[in-house]
Amino acid sequence: MLRPTRCGGGYHDAITLNDNVMVQLLRLLKKVATEPQFAFVEADIKQQAQQQFLCGVELLLKAQIRLKGELTVWAAQHHPLTLSAVKARAYELPALVSSESAEVTLLLMQLPKPSRAVIQSVEAAVAWFKAKQIHNTEMQRSDSGVRFFKKAGAKPLWARFYDLQKQQPLFVDRDGTIVRSMAELSIERQKGYGWYQSNAEAVLKAYPVWQSKLGTQR
Repeated sequence: MLRPTRCGGGYHDAITLNDNVMVQLLRLLKKVATEPQFAFVEADIKQQAQQQFLCGVELLLKAQIRLKGELTVWAAQHHPLTLSAVKARAYELPALVSSESAEVTLLLMQLPKPSRAVIQSVEAAVAWFKAKQIHNTEMQRSDSGVRFFKKAGAKPLWARFYDLQKQQPLFVDRDGTIVRSMAELSIERQKGYGWYQSNAEAVLKAYPVWQSKLGTQR
């Protein structure tokens, strides 16, 4: 896969996992390469699609963030040359991101013959999601902001962003100011952004099946 040797500047240069852009593009490449609905595509194009899909997977493996020697998950944007986490909008600072990382992990889990690197990546991500999940807590929005309530059996929650030092939930107002909790954000930012999400629940549900299939392949 060709990689740029210089950048134009700004977060538009970044490798974008935000809103699952990267994952959706890779899924499309895989479909073009393998699915009957794309039978009209010429063989050489199919081959290129498959090669680019594999290059994209390799890039994701290389971009997975390692902190204090341990693999964690991914950022919403990665620098196109160094692969480090980079910022986007003022309230989207370089950070670990839960929802998009969940989609990356699910993509890796769907590979038919995962390499040792893929297995290591998935295991590390699953361990991170298990460690960070919030149990028995429900989030409710209202005109006055967002409140959290204890509720047995509620869907697990993950913060959208985690800082790159202590891996704690990260909240940033529209002007780029970091605050200590979601309650300290402006009402507009509390109501207008998904600071807590449950997407990673799908990873934890899929993991036992993936692990079982992996055992039969070894």
